[in-house]
Amino acid sequence: MRSFLAVFLGIVTALAATLLALPRSATVVAPATAPEAAPASAAPAVDPTLAGPPTPAQIARGARTYRTLCLACHLPDGKGMTGLVPPLAGADFMAADRTRTVQIVLKGLNAPITVNGVAYQGLMPGLENVLTDAQVADVLTYVFNSWGNTGEAFAPEHIAALREQWRALAPVVAPPANP
Repeated sequence: MRSFLAVFLGIVTALAATLLALPRSATVVAPATAPEAAPASAAPAVDPTLAGPPTPAQIARGARTYRTLCLACHLPDGKGMTGLVPPLAGADFMAADRTRTVQIVLKGLNAPITVNGVAYQGLMPGLENVLTDAQVADVLTYVFNSWGNTGEAFAPEHIAALREQWRALAPVVAPPANP
């Protein structure tokens, strides 16, 4: 009998394959120059993921991506499955570090995490080969502004810069399924 994890990973893999088959309409825009390091005496850096207020169009695009790819695991209400899939609704782990959240979406996660006081194994495949920079920015903007979450928009240009920065990092590979 196949384990729940094997079935779960099969669903995620099927969704990823479906998205890979869709035409990629967004273009990746790399920053013109690398950001310069701030002088040591400068004030603390502002979070570079903050891109101002989200637009209704970005929220709508993010909702479509969420419904297509994320909903199967994190559920329509963003509450996840206690002990299996962490919530996105009111998630302290996600809100604490926006850049880490981008890295998890792009590269995946296979490590124990604690979200809102509940432990999770944190198994999520990386979506860097599935989603464009614009789709990552849109879906994270949607998640950061749904189910009681509030946050600024993510910019595709920032996602592109992070993607380039992390290009050499290996994506998380799911463990083999038990037959």
